[in-house]
Amino acid sequence: MNPRPFMYLVTGCILALPLSAQAAGGKQITGTFAETVPVYGLDHKRLGQFPAAELIGDPIVGQDAGTGLLKVRTDKGVVLVKPAAVQTNITSAPPAETACVKIGPGSIDQAGGISNNLGSGCHGS
Repeated sequence: MNPRPFMYLVTGCILALPLSAQAAGGKQITGTFAETVPVYGLDHKRLGQFPAAELIGDPIVGQDAGTGLLKVRTDKGVVLVKPAAVQTNITSAPPAETACVKIGPGSIDQAGGISNNLGSGCHGS
């Protein structure tokens, strides 16, 4: 048995490992909510619909500052998609802590005379 093909296989896997690890750790489209997704060009003009299969797994390379649309690098170039149209692996930061303190259920708010589960100095919606 010639050991060279095995050596080439191992070397190829070692060289490809950093690329696949980087791709796996980056922000990407993980799913969609419909069979097709409306996409827009960088000029914000509608380009049409992309099949979901063409977007799933594509990297998110940024976000449009003016519109909030996600910039996605596809095989056909960078396109913009609405965040509500796709599922991503992007996690958001937890909300900031406030001075408002939640009170137990059934308590009465002193200012309003009704229960809203917030202390009297807080306003809920």
